[in-house]
Amino acid sequence: MGNWERLVWNQRDAFITGFAVTLEVCVIAFAAAIVGGLVMCLVRLYVRPLRPLAVLLIEFFRDTPIFVQLMWVAYVWPELFGFPKSRSSTSSP
Repeated sequence: MGNWERLVWNQRDAFITGFAVTLEVCVIAFAAAIVGGLVMCLVRLYVRPLRPLAVLLIEFFRDTPIFVQLMWVAYVWPELFGFPKSRSSTSSP
């Protein structure tokens, strides 16, 4: 039995489930990014009192690397907002 059968094919159900979750997260993230970007664009163009805030947010997301943003969400959000409380609810020792 080769590595393909032992590591991938025998675990195909977990692989397919993980792939489906990854696709779902990607679709939600793309939709949220499009809507959020459109809102920030419209606020920057048409809402004069909120323009500095919109510029600040747009420049923050454009200027920080995605890895830094992911580390922020993974390690800072739980401390600030208490979300998410745990990384996995189905893990067992």
